[in-house]
Formats: sequence, structure tokens, C-alpha cells
Amino acid sequence: MKVGVPGSGGVAEALGTGFAGAGHQVMLGTREPGAAKVQGWTSEPESRLEAAARALMRGSSPTYPRIYAVVRRIPQGRVASYGQIARLAGLPGRARQVGYALHALPSGTRLPWHRVINARGAVSPRARPEEGVLQRLLLEKEGVRFDAGGRTWWDRFGWRPRARISSQRT
Repeated sequence: MKVGVPGSGGVAEALGTGFAGAGHQVMLGTREPGAAKVQGWTSEPESRLEAAARALMRGSSPTYPRIYAVVRRIPQGRVASYGQIARLAGLPGRARQVGYALHALPSGTRLPWHRVINARGAVSPRARPEEGVLQRLLLEKEGVRFDAGGRTWWDRFGWRPRARISSQRT
């Protein structure tokens, strides 16, 4: 079985005709050691990949609302990393799942997805470069600045939440 991230290559990819992640192919559905490979590197354990594939093919994951609740709290002019959002949503070590959740958002969403950037302080590369340009423009419009290397300053623009979300599991 092949799996796709919804929205990155169309519905057909999300339903199993191809993987849509930075042009990489991921093969699932086998228990052979090392069977899940992405251009030479072994991906996450297959059981987690298969669980993610099932959630993506359902259209959502039960953790997405938790992720969205945290992202909704990021104030204008501030940024947070994928890993920070995962930790605050009670999903430590699942930064990629935050990326998948944001990628699954419908176009025109009011959720401030653009305020989530990578741990280096930069907009993450995308299959369609114009999406990264849009994200940076939205952040700059809110007052977030970037250096010549495309990175922002965590000490100046990083979000420091004061309290955890009450519906979050501990």
C-alpha cells in the first residue's frame, strides 16, 4: 500500500495511489525489516506509519483537534516550532504529526497555521515553494522579521505560552 498526505498531491494520493511528501515514496503494508524506506533512510517504525496512514485516509486524526487548539493560541507577531506545538498538545516527539495536521487544513482556514515554523527558526521547505513564500509574507505582515538566511529570532518572536490548555491530557 502507498500512502499520501491529503492536499499535497490530491485526493488520489491520500487514498493510496502515491505518497505526497517532498517527492518521496513510502511503501507500507509489509512487516519485513526495513521495508518502509524513504530514499535510502528508514522511516519511523511501520506500526506508527500504518497508524498514521489509516488516520490520513480517514481524513483526520483524533489528535488534530488538540494540535489546532494549541496553534489557535499563538498570538499575532509570534511563532512556535512544530515540536513546541506537539509538546503543548501532549504529543511529545511528534513534530511531524503537527506538520501533517496543518497540511490537512482546508484552504482559507482561519487557524493561524503560518505561525508554526521549524526549530531552526525558518519556514520549512515545501513541495510548492509559493506556499513557503506565502507563509513568510503573512508572518512579516504581522511584524515577524527574518535575517538574510531566512531565520527569525526565537528570543524576540518566539511564543512563550503562560498556561496549558485545560482539555489537554497530562
